[in-house]
Amino acid sequence: MLIAEMEVSMAIDIRHSPMREDFIRGSDMVSLMQGKWNELYKIKMGQIGRKDLSREFNVQLGSKTESFNMQWSQQEYDYSFSNQVPFKKQYGSINLQGTLDGYDYQSNVLIECKHTHSMNTMEHMINFYMPQIQFYMYLSGAKQGLLSVIFGNKYDAVVIDASNQYQDHMLNQIKMFWECVVHGNEPDDVDTVIDKLMTDKIPINGKTKRDVSKSNSFTTATEAYLDNELYAKKFEIAKKMLKEEIKPDEAEIYNDDLSVKRDKRGSIRITKKG
Repeated sequence: MLIAEMEVSMAIDIRHSPMREDFIRGSDMVSLMQGKWNELYKIKMGQIGRKDLSREFNVQLGSKTESFNMQWSQQEYDYSFSNQVPFKKQYGSINLQGTLDGYDYQSNVLIECKHTHSMNTMEHMINFYMPQIQFYMYLSGAKQGLLSVIFGNKYDAVVIDASNQYQDHMLNQIKMFWECVVHGNEPDDVDTVIDKLMTDKIPINGKTKRDVSKSNSFTTATEAYLDNELYAKKFEIAKKMLKEEIKPDEAEIYNDDLSVKRDKRGSIRITKKG
């Protein structure tokens, strides 16, 4: 299914249903694309409310640091973001909406600001928030999204490209989930609907990933690397020990097998004899 192709028909007019929420928003996308459909369905149907995050320290800390996060990112990347930019879009009869942390109209780049603990990794943050960022890029038409993260007291950011393939897949999942909502068919949670090979193709900082599990040459090289890793570590330790043997006032030390020499610049080299 192409993004441009909008599925217009739905069996029931959701405007007349007692639903609590008649739209899909950005914060829904992580749960939806992780297959956590049951709880999300109950929220949309008004059967349960959303969790109150006003007393969640980590959430509030992220909110309080958002403006600083964005300011720092603008210095690092030379963007000019407008704050809290709302977007709405119709996908067939489904209302999609979201508020971007920031959007640079001139560069057509959005920013998503996050604050997490110092032991977290950028790879985890990318994988976890990819659905939300791709959703926002679909809503806004942005060509790229800047994921700007404060890890404890350290800063890092990556530029994620918009992916038509990912967004097409995402819209298809939205459509299937929304049909459950419209028809009142409570879904079970489903297996994760995120295709790893699909996300590997999305450029991060201009570079993609590639799974080479089926490559014979890479497998052979991997086995050789792992088999010799211990020996390589022992080699480096031995080399360090040999270099520590030569005294500051010595130009060379040697035996029948090796020579350890210090050149005019002070660099130490080990040469095998014979």
